[in-house]
Amino acid sequence: MKKTILLTFLFTTLLFSCKKDKPPVATTIVTTPTNTANSFLLVCNEGNFRTGTASISRIETDGSVTLDMFKTTNNRPLGDVVQSITYIDNKYYIAVNGSAKIEVVNASDFKSITTIRGISSPRYILPIGNNRAYVSNLKLTNTTNYVYEINSETITITDSIMINGWSEKMVQVGNKVYITNVTNNYLYVINTLTNTIESTITLSEAVTDIAKDNVNNVWVLCGDYNTQPNTVAYVNTSTNTVTKTINFITDSNFMHIVYDATHDDIYLLNGDILKLNKTTNAFQTVVSKGTHVFYNFNIDAKNNQLILCDALDFSQRGYVYKYDLTNYTLLSTTKVGEIPSEVLVR
Repeated sequence: MKKTILLTFLFTTLLFSCKKDKPPVATTIVTTPTNTANSFLLVCNEGNFRTGTASISRIETDGSVTLDMFKTTNNRPLGDVVQSITYIDNKYYIAVNGSAKIEVVNASDFKSITTIRGISSPRYILPIGNNRAYVSNLKLTNTTNYVYEINSETITITDSIMINGWSEKMVQVGNKVYITNVTNNYLYVINTLTNTIESTITLSEAVTDIAKDNVNNVWVLCGDYNTQPNTVAYVNTSTNTVTKTINFITDSNFMHIVYDATHDDIYLLNGDILKLNKTTNAFQTVVSKGTHVFYNFNIDAKNNQLILCDALDFSQRGYVYKYDLTNYTLLSTTKVGEIPSEVLVR
């Protein structure tokens, strides 16, 4: 397998140093969402590597935004490269991989509760029930690494599961957790009752992203971002077998895959936002990148919206766009922090 992997935080300033057109003016077109009760977005802004400028922005349904919530509330910076934010038991767990820590804050006021250390580069956090959660961890070589278990009641690391290479995205199906691995072509299946690897599913290339559908099977995105064309594999979780593989053209550079559970649709990011026809395996471009640098996206099912992160030139404050998920028209533009990358829909 090719070892050339796009490092989502390490080399962004090198890979995207080209100048961009003048960024859009931050405007908001107020629409009527389908459900506004307690509805808002939390945006992880990575910040530039080794600058300590990571932040969290909060966007309300009317487009108003609160910047750098952690620093404003706790009078100290969040740290270096925030990767993800996860809600568990009235708390937010914020993985700050450049600072090798997880910040835990109250969901109600964002005040710091504690900091979890002892994980070299935490990426994503998945609650699995019974006050337990798994934490994936970055490692650039295909050598011994771990997926960590934390207890969300005591907020401590309670176990570790040995796994080679860079563990990344995770989804849970019953008593199994499916974990992608960026440095090899395996999808690992962990038994949550025993904290052991139950199965290893071999795929075509580096396994980078995953999405669970309405029938509890998983769509898996594979490819090394640079030299290998991407594929999407459909895995039957009852048998842990690949039942379908979709191959893409050579220059396809897919970064993320998201499942829309409301409409049973698959969306992918390869610069543009594409919708996959699961019957014909054809793609429809629903949002063209134009001059934007779409870095990640998510779906707000509550308000029927597609949420896109624009990192611009990876050196200044970026933007979050809301699109209507029915006709893909732009609803609002909000300026956030440096390098917006992950969006938690609340």
